[in-house]
Amino acid sequence: MKCLGCGKETKYRSNKKYCSDLCRVRTNSKQYYKEGRYIYRKTHPKKYREKQLNYYYKHKDKHICRVLTYNIFASKGQVCKDCGINRNLRIHHEVYHTTIKEIKKDIAKGRIYFLCKECHKSKHI
Repeated sequence: MKCLGCGKETKYRSNKKYCSDLCRVRTNSKQYYKEGRYIYRKTHPKKYREKQLNYYYKHKDKHICRVLTYNIFASKGQVCKDCGINRNLRIHHEVYHTTIKEIKKDIAKGRIYFLCKECHKSKHI
């Protein structure tokens, strides 16, 4: 039986349509973006962890800013700045600072604020 993803002959004679999970995920583009990272994490755990650490050390200041901002906002009930919805909220940073004092100033000036998932996506496009 041939794989529906890559066309290779599979060694299985059962009702399997794909030769591997990775091939199955790649054929469905919507699933690829959702599950692709998961499959890579399962098949290459050491490389996946190494990539995560490299990204963390490369963007350490952004990570620290995100964590501190989340902790500041955690106790407040917020809504999207653009549309006013209070679900699927993301924190949008126009600037990244690493101290709590600077982050609080940016929140007061309106450089760090909540956006819903759709508005946040449109800001980055």
